[in-house]
Amino acid sequence: MSERVSLPDPRAQRLLHPADVAQAHPAYVRGWAMSVLAAPEVLTLVGSLAWVLSGSWVAPTLAVLTTGVVAEMARRHLMGEAWAHIPRKRQDRTPDTPAPYALVEAIIRPAAMAAGVMLVLAGLTNHGAGVRSLAFGSAAGVVLALMGVPLMRWLRTRSSCAALEASAGLACVIAGIGVASFAGWIPEPLDPVAFLLGLGMLVVVYATWLGSRRLRSQDRSGPA
Repeated sequence: MSERVSLPDPRAQRLLHPADVAQAHPAYVRGWAMSVLAAPEVLTLVGSLAWVLSGSWVAPTLAVLTTGVVAEMARRHLMGEAWAHIPRKRQDRTPDTPAPYALVEAIIRPAAMAAGVMLVLAGLTNHGAGVRSLAFGSAAGVVLALMGVPLMRWLRTRSSCAALEASAGLACVIAGIGVASFAGWIPEPLDPVAFLLGLGMLVVVYATWLGSRRLRSQDRSGPA
């Protein structure tokens, strides 16, 4: 097979990632940006903004679905374009995101999730304890997602990226709890049924996203 671009000598670097190839790099960066936009943390912020601006429960659903679907379609196209510059036999398909992008992602995603939850809690201050407890339960699910997943990954791999993601999540959680407590957004009294419902919903959503991400890491779109 003839190579489309000038690649490093296989004896020096046999396996390549689009971040290693100048011609593939722009498409990879755009595809990575679309993957961040389609992440549940960022979609939470998109939905929260749509709800706060519209006051409707329909607008957030449409905003999240539209953003998520369009971003995922764009990601697949751009990643396929990026990987097409590298013959399949030389593709480095390890699931880890290159360090510079992992660093940015580890900051953006928890910050976006924290901002989205804060917007929801702020918008629910005039609602009853049941509704606010549901939102607070979802916020607790956010804490589990921000801290639990990277912490488990760090315990398993001792990865610096996982440690960085867990640290960024911890910072956002501490900041969020502080602001919510100071502003009086934590409901009193807490409705335990609504709280557990909100927590369960977030856990299911995040587990679904993790499953789709695992399938995505096994994606082999791109020509042989």
